[in-house]
Amino acid sequence: MLKEWGHERRGDYAGFLWRAATDPAIFASFRRDPQYRAVVETVWQETGQACLDRIADARVRGLCLGSAEADAVGDPVTFTYGGARLAPTTLRYGKILDDLIRYFPDFSNIEDVVEIGIGHGGQARLIAGFAAAAGTRLKTYSCLDLAPALLLARQYLEHFRLAPRFRFLSKLELDPEQCWGLAISNYAFSELGIALQEEYLERVLSRAEAGYLTMNSGLAEGQWRGQTCLTAEALLGRLPNAVLCREDPATAPDNYVLLYGRHAVAGVPIDLLRSEARARAAATPVSRARRRFLSRIGAPARG
Repeated sequence: MLKEWGHERRGDYAGFLWRAATDPAIFASFRRDPQYRAVVETVWQETGQACLDRIADARVRGLCLGSAEADAVGDPVTFTYGGARLAPTTLRYGKILDDLIRYFPDFSNIEDVVEIGIGHGGQARLIAGFAAAAGTRLKTYSCLDLAPALLLARQYLEHFRLAPRFRFLSKLELDPEQCWGLAISNYAFSELGIALQEEYLERVLSRAEAGYLTMNSGLAEGQWRGQTCLTAEALLGRLPNAVLCREDPATAPDNYVLLYGRHAVAGVPIDLLRSEARARAAATPVSRARRRFLSRIGAPARG
């Protein structure tokens, strides 16, 4: 199962997820564990502030700044933003939610969301919280991940009163007739090998009316950490009305966002994204800032 999601490089990551989900003592601080931070809690302090600065919707901003109690669950590394102690990752989730509201004009009418790679459920919590606050039509939220990640996300999300019906599914449990209004993925899809990407394209992405994928593979080449994956050009050709956008703020030189389906974004030419990625890779201040942050919390860098 580890290899299925590209986590074989991360040692006993799935084992840690099981322990965190089933042992209350480990769950109490799972978001602070170095092994977990290396995979999920990867946003550094400065990027958290940059994400908060880019949130235009006042409701989303309020949800983020009101997340101090939620960010006490799992005891992540936190910093002060707007007077609240928050995990930088929470602010990235908020920035993505703000993107969804701006990029998809009918976001408030979407009834079914599917997320590939649920993590601990932080993105799902904010989307569900916004749905309740804004009165959207969201009814179901399907979470796809490794079995131990699903168990951990269930444990986390049960700490909150959330209106949508949550479904926790491995790929073996996917209904071949299921469709969704929106598919999202924060890096997880981009870290799959090509065979699994093809499977998720057929069984999930192609069955969603729209999608938002934050990608860390495929822009420069069809490789991610030694495994073959789909290129950005291939995805543009396979998904309807697909466009590429900048990841803003950029969390790695060649990260980007892929939108498809019913959205209202013109997109950025792939050659321009590639030239910008090369320029970011050549610039040292960002990587130095990242190294300073990671050294402070004792976590390894994520490429």
